[in-house]
Amino acid sequence: MGRVALEKKASDVVVLEVGHLTSIAGYFVFCSGNSERQVNSVAEAIQSEIRKVCKDRASVEGTTSG
Repeated sequence: MGRVALEKKASDVVVLEVGHLTSIAGYFVFCSGNSERQVNSVAEAIQSEIRKVCKDRASVEGTTSG
């Protein structure tokens, strides 16, 4: 998912694999953008990619505040 974020020009991309620590998520993706519009675009692209792989098991937090 880091690749997807970078393709959308996100910065400070960090992907943490947390599946072995918790049952609520397999990965957390953190990144920054230059505008709320860009951040929303990055989140949508990541969610779309996850749906391709995990068949609609994507959850995104933080898009309302950018």
